[in-house]
Amino acid sequence: MKSLFKWLGIILGSIVVIILLFAGFIYWKSGSILNRQYEVQFHKVTVQPDSLTLARGQHLVGPLTGCVDCHGVDLSGTMLMDAMPFAVLAAPNLTSGMGGLPEDYSFEQFDLAIRHGVKRDGKGIWIMPSYHYVYLSDEDAFALYTYLKSVKPVNKQQPEFQLGPIGRMVLVMGGFPGATADMILHDKKPPAKPVEAPTREYGEYIARIGCIGCHGPNLSGGLIYGADPSWPPAANITMGGKLRMYKSVENLAKLLREGERPDGSVVHEAMPVKTLGDLTDDEITALWLYLSQHPARPDSSATWWNTMVP
Repeated sequence: MKSLFKWLGIILGSIVVIILLFAGFIYWKSGSILNRQYEVQFHKVTVQPDSLTLARGQHLVGPLTGCVDCHGVDLSGTMLMDAMPFAVLAAPNLTSGMGGLPEDYSFEQFDLAIRHGVKRDGKGIWIMPSYHYVYLSDEDAFALYTYLKSVKPVNKQQPEFQLGPIGRMVLVMGGFPGATADMILHDKKPPAKPVEAPTREYGEYIARIGCIGCHGPNLSGGLIYGADPSWPPAANITMGGKLRMYKSVENLAKLLREGERPDGSVVHEAMPVKTLGDLTDDEITALWLYLSQHPARPDSSATWWNTMVP
């Protein structure tokens, strides 16, 4: 009997040691991922703001880039996930109020965050969709910055991003989306801003800075990066997918402004119809010209971001 208890003690002790070693490895490995430093050379921007810069920035924050969908209409931030021991994730306050952007927040720091997904301390930003904001032109990136510096200050402190023990384990196992800084070619020159007109070229620009955030780099859908896991996959919006039922720009306008498909069905609440409804007629026409001529593609893999190549 003593021998039995002895062996049971050895087995239980071994199990405890293995669990502690595994937990230590998870904490160490997740820490190395979370604390990774990114060295990004700032792309010097020379932009001359004009009387239209603020208005352009306001329009970008809304329907073109969807900042308000995560950061709130007043841009003071929102809680995206409060689910410890998995994670706590909030979109930060982007105003100049308490808990928001510091007074000395420069355009260089803003640009590194939005187009590169890198914070002031050199660490990556999590769930920030910089993989499509990287397509913003210098003029539009500066317009965004200019507008954010002008909005009414809101005093609101959002919690820092935290991963609990379960979240850390999921991260190490590859089940949690990584920092978007890993999806970007940081030395790639920003695109030139196309003329704001109902053209295919401008439609492509709108799709790149907006649509691919949910629908993926090839617009072929899949699970939405960093989104609520209860949401359905984003639709394939090429002619190889859902776009086949759209026969005209009017069909697309009804979807974007009312959330109704040509067959009468209604899109899921994840589709930000309230924000997209502010797109102009010219912008919707441009988007239609691009999407309707975009190559048909099969539905994307469920987690395209794990294999994304910039």
